[in-house]
Amino acid sequence: MDGVRTAGWHSGFNPDAQSGYDKGIVQICSECLNLEARVKRLAGFISILQREALGIHQGVPVIWHPQIDVQTTRAATREQVVEISAKDIRDALDQFEDAKQALFERYKFNFGFPK
Repeated sequence: MDGVRTAGWHSGFNPDAQSGYDKGIVQICSECLNLEARVKRLAGFISILQREALGIHQGVPVIWHPQIDVQTTRAATREQVVEISAKDIRDALDQFEDAKQALFERYKFNFGFPK
């Protein structure tokens, strides 16, 4: 996962040593068995990731766990959610870079300078 983390992928600062998933998302998945509770806790976790990602060069908050699907993530945030389904780290990184570029283009400000 280091390859995607150095590209701005931010899934949390507290990864589990065995799985690599952030301990916060692991806790959400183990404690919140109904969808409503999971969405509520996930919304708080996403807010934390968003704040943390601001301090990372080209940081983008990422929800990464096999028990959290794209629909659950969309229910937990008003932000744009992009699903990445990859066969390996290289594939994930390529998709992430494409999604990140589109996201940054969407939020780029034009201060009157020629493009």
